[in-house]
Amino acid sequence: MNNMLFSRGSIFSRLIRNSKAYTLPDYKVTTAVPATAGTMMMIRNEIFNAVGGFDSSFFMFMEDVDLCLRLGGHGHTNYIVPSAGAIHLWGHGSNAGKLQRNWYHHRAVWKYFRKHHPNVLTFFILPFVLALNLLLVTVLPVPQPAGRG
Repeated sequence: MNNMLFSRGSIFSRLIRNSKAYTLPDYKVTTAVPATAGTMMMIRNEIFNAVGGFDSSFFMFMEDVDLCLRLGGHGHTNYIVPSAGAIHLWGHGSNAGKLQRNWYHHRAVWKYFRKHHPNVLTFFILPFVLALNLLLVTVLPVPQPAGRG
């Protein structure tokens, strides 16, 4: 939850924390984590299929977080393996503009919470928080990750 509230896509990270900060540390050793980025996942096909694979109701965002949560629910552990090495070209997954990417991301966050945390906050407060955040992050400049040219 903390990572979602203070990630690079959130206005809270710009208002409360250092605008270049990201909540996931750079791990030096293999470490169990709640979720990993889908762009960097390695998973056995039989395990992927056993948990139902990616939920097709998610488009481009949160499908990896959803999958990781379901993997954990089936007794599997997600790991960050720094020695594997990878480069993620942030923002290169789509030709969509900033507004459209932000819209998909915010909509996916709401779908994730509706699916996994259906409660009063999710249905009545989160939509307003996400709409405000969508408006602000679309208008304000986005800090770029280090190394992106």
